[in-house]
Amino acid sequence: MKRFYTTVSTSSDNIGWAVLLDDKPVKTPLGKQLRAPTEGIANLMVQEWSAQEDEIEPESMPITQIITTAIDRVTAERDEIERQTLAYIDTDMICYRAQQPESYVKRQADAWDKWVEWYNQQSGDVLLTTTALSALKQPNMCRDHAVKCVKSMDLWHFTVFQILVSITGSFILSLAFMDKYFDEEELFQLSHVEDLLRSEIYNEDFYGIAPTQERKWNVTKRDFKAIQSILGAL
Repeated sequence: MKRFYTTVSTSSDNIGWAVLLDDKPVKTPLGKQLRAPTEGIANLMVQEWSAQEDEIEPESMPITQIITTAIDRVTAERDEIERQTLAYIDTDMICYRAQQPESYVKRQADAWDKWVEWYNQQSGDVLLTTTALSALKQPNMCRDHAVKCVKSMDLWHFTVFQILVSITGSFILSLAFMDKYFDEEELFQLSHVEDLLRSEIYNEDFYGIAPTQERKWNVTKRDFKAIQSILGAL
């Protein structure tokens, strides 16, 4: 789509902060007004819209996309999205470990054991881990704690959380990130342990990363950075 506006601004009322293009409110795909819960997030969206050149590129506006997701999808479908998100507690990536080679086993343990133990302390029970292919069913207290965490999140925190879980495959790492135990760079490292080790083995710093892999990583890093920015502005 061609850029059709000149100015980008915000306006506020008792509901939130709206983004305006040439003083007209931006609408979501479902026709709702694009509103942010804080002025800081509205300003982040203004920066994205202002940065568009001749063509509007939605993929270059991850913060706008995330806020739109909250307004159009999560508001209407929260119960189902909660169900899908909570299912990850039984399939959490960091509870499924390699048997071999030893380099993978050690790298996973070094990266993930700390966060398994952290969740154990939070929930009051012990997460199961496995090297088998069969799915786990985590103890009830571990599952109940996951429910408690999700139910306590407002619309905006839950929206970014469920995105993180779907990207990383880890409920636990996403929750630790939300609780500010590490930043988006460490989240990337923790959620790409095997890929990064494989990159080291094949000396991709020297030979270069496969283009498809590089594009995928760049999108993930972009989304993590956008989520970090939103959380910082809430």
